[in-house]
Parts: sequence; C-alpha cells; structure tokens
Amino acid sequence: AEDIPSTIEYLKNDCTAEEFFWISEIIDDLATEIQSREIVECYKNLGKKYPDMAKTFNFSGCVKYAEAALGEDANV
Repeated sequence: AEDIPSTIEYLKNDCTAEEFFWISEIIDDLATEIQSREIVECYKNLGKKYPDMAKTFNFSGCVKYAEAALGEDANV
C-alpha cells in the first residue's frame, strides 16, 4: 500500500490465484487505507481472472466491503 502504482501493476500482471485468495482477507482494509478505486477494480478483475478461486470464498462480499470502504455501492 505504500507504493500504489507498483501494487496496481502487481495485481494486474503478477498476482497468483493463491495471492488473490489472501488479498481477499485484507481488501477492505486496503481500500479504506488508500482510497483507491483502481485497486478495487484490479481486485474485481482478479475475480474474473481466477473464477474458480473466487468461488471458494465470499468474493462478492469482499467486493462489497471494499467498495463500501470507498463510500460506493457494489457493482459485482
């Protein structure tokens, strides 16, 4: 979260399915801390990239909480 551009680049290009799973544990805290719509969009795109992994946990709920942290409605 200290280097937002690098974090975004990492999420877009290098994040694995397992890392996506672990990010789900902190995505709402991350969104609250950095207030970045782009980070949340990257996270949502990871759900599309790894749909099987997204089915193993409450992906929609994670998106909802992250978007709520931005003060926005969820669009899953």
